[in-house]
Amino acid sequence: MPIIETAAGVQRVDRILQARSLRPYKGAWRVKQEIEIENRESQEELATKKLRKDIFRWFEQVASGGRNADAADRELNAIRDPQAAPALAEIVGDAQQPAAARKRAAKSSSAPA
Repeated sequence: MPIIETAAGVQRVDRILQARSLRPYKGAWRVKQEIEIENRESQEELATKKLRKDIFRWFEQVASGGRNADAADRELNAIRDPQAAPALAEIVGDAQQPAAARKRAAKSSSAPA
């Protein structure tokens, strides 16, 4: 680690950065708040991706009428998460989806939170 001379004497660069509340994170020095924001955004992105996958699976199960259709139907009726909006909009806009699925997705996306 490089050493620099300051008014307080000779110090290592990493100690100076840590004294300024900077922490090493993914190759860069960042403040604690930046790290927390990035972690929260990553968690939200993962949750949105999982919800999208679940929604598509539920629509598929309802359409197939298989043994999980009732449970999938209950899950679709219980959707109130704003993070579900992109997946529902994707279903509404997909002309290859059955008309009933598109209507249901439109109805779910307009349900009060």
